[in-house]
Amino acid sequence: MILKVVSDAIGSLPHFSQNAHLILHPDDAELVRKQMGEQLSHAEWKIFTNTQIKRGGCRVETSQSQVDATLEARWKRIVESIGQDKSWQA
Repeated sequence: MILKVVSDAIGSLPHFSQNAHLILHPDDAELVRKQMGEQLSHAEWKIFTNTQIKRGGCRVETSQSQVDATLEARWKRIVESIGQDKSWQA
């Protein structure tokens, strides 16, 4: 699942991305390195870990843009897209 999330997040960026960083939970970073490491290093991407990011989510940062594909951000976008009341969120 994390590979799809990473691919989608990267795909939402402009084609020209300098200083690209992929930030993942350490366990997910290990999986991504195994499956996509060669592809990412060829494109000069750097993978960073952050234990504050829950498994299944990521952040992508470049010098021009940022993509928040954390679980919390994705759920927030889903809830907003269906027009639900968000008063239950803290």
